[in-house]
Amino acid sequence: MPVTYSNYLQLDALLSLQQPRPGELEHDETLFVIIHQVYELWFKEVLHELDYLQKLLRSNDTPLAAATLKRILTILKTLVAQIDVLETITPLNFLASRQSRRSIFWHFATGSSPAAGFSRISSGKSSSFWARRLVRRLSDIPKAV
Repeated sequence: MPVTYSNYLQLDALLSLQQPRPGELEHDETLFVIIHQVYELWFKEVLHELDYLQKLLRSNDTPLAAATLKRILTILKTLVAQIDVLETITPLNFLASRQSRRSIFWHFATGSSPAAGFSRISSGKSSSFWARRLVRRLSDIPKAV
């Protein structure tokens, strides 16, 4: 089979991940899920770039390290900018869909779920997982002399 854009990026699998839960789906729930899935992908990419940055710094490749750091900062700006999209959910719609998400996301955010909620829902990884790995990576980067 020839490589195409669709099969290289596994678009069928990717686009099938936004499955509504059984029952009534609030309109803004799809937006909420997509934004959070994109966050997880960006966190994964930041860790990938930090691993590369660490290797570059150890080999004293300063120009490429600087370019990689710029890429990481650009990704972090993108993460912050995504909040603007999330804020387009009206307070009324957010509250309406909040009840339906409560059992999934609220327990994760408060830590009150014995199953650690979100970490089992998002492919076994969560933002807190990525955040812990990010902090570890940052602490491993060699200090400037």
